[in-house]
Amino acid sequence: MIVVFSVFFFSLGVFLFLELKTDLVLGGVFLLILSFYTLYSGLKKYLTRIFVKGEIINVFYLFKNKQFHITDIERVRLQNSYGDSVMKLTLSNGEFVLFEEESYLDLWKVKKILERKIRPKDKKSKILKRVENIKIKGSVFNFASLFLVLIVFMFFLLLFEGNGIIGVVFSLILLGVIFLFGLFFFYFAVENQKLIIKNHMFFWYKKEYDLNEILDLKKETRQARITVDGLRVITKDYKTKYYLSVLYRSKDWSAFLKNIKK
Repeated sequence: MIVVFSVFFFSLGVFLFLELKTDLVLGGVFLLILSFYTLYSGLKKYLTRIFVKGEIINVFYLFKNKQFHITDIERVRLQNSYGDSVMKLTLSNGEFVLFEEESYLDLWKVKKILERKIRPKDKKSKILKRVENIKIKGSVFNFASLFLVLIVFMFFLLLFEGNGIIGVVFSLILLGVIFLFGLFFFYFAVENQKLIIKNHMFFWYKKEYDLNEILDLKKETRQARITVDGLRVITKDYKTKYYLSVLYRSKDWSAFLKNIKK
């Protein structure tokens, strides 16, 4: 997805740049910079490697690398012990090292190895044995507001339709914005002992997890220019996935999680 958006911004930037008009060239330069930034931000975790070889944890960053001897680890918390989705290693010299889930592609493999070698105590599942079916779509979003978004989108498409190149460019940008908009609108349900993930905008999307394969579910908050809540799914093999849900209020999270977690 990140690569798609990067190529999208890059193509628009080149397209505008080649027009050689002052206003379009500036827009083209901006989009070219945005494309490279998007690509770097999205692929940064793929440029960082973490793996265990023998008794050593090897971490290779873009311009440096580190090593940690497993025999020097005094304690390990494999998930959500410090902040959100962070593995914490406490070393014998009193120092501690944090590994954020979003920064390492294969961190889950390292966790499985450390689980065997050190046997931490945070492996026990926090999911109830039997969970009643429940579906919560959120407190704000409804089909009327969805149609409103689509109507506004179509209005801008018609507005730019007769403006030649600029109209095409802005229409494509609007299409990208609508796609990004949809990434914030996941909602959750439990049906027949399965966790179901769906999306209000992408109505065809559906992801299922067997509840007996889930280690933990956590509400996580992302803080940037806006504060966004989402659901972190952690499976028993320590793989994780994060789903944004700006439509859920505190009462929605409480109603959903209290019926599924211990």
